[in-house]
Amino acid sequence: MDNLNNLPFEVTVYNETRYRLQTKKLVEIVRLAKKIKLNISNVVLVITSDKRIKDLNRLYRNKNYATDVLSFKYDSGIPSEIFISYAYAKKQAKLYHHSVQKEMETLLAHGVVHLAGYDHKSNVERDKMDKIVNRLVAQQVQ
Repeated sequence: MDNLNNLPFEVTVYNETRYRLQTKKLVEIVRLAKKIKLNISNVVLVITSDKRIKDLNRLYRNKNYATDVLSFKYDSGIPSEIFISYAYAKKQAKLYHHSVQKEMETLLAHGVVHLAGYDHKSNVERDKMDKIVNRLVAQQVQ
């Protein structure tokens, strides 16, 4: 069995929007996930539009609407991908009364936890995921 925690690790961020983010903090969340032994490989993070995430959601999940975050884990050494809709994150940040940056960090942590094999189909699973997400967001380098 491969131990992914011993392989070289890269995080790449592509921001397809015109909005600036603190990408160093986003990268730190992914690195912390690796450090706490979540089973993840290299990650490509794409900050994108509602239109693109809607297209991806329709193509891969057969759901014809925008969503906040999508995670894709691949085999054979291909980096995993996490897509986050900036516009969706902005709406949620307003709803939850915190910054867009904080919402992006939370959505990224959520996506990373999905890559590690967690899901939220039940309340018990959701609680486990939420604890890890909160830990990743709270413990990042400030």
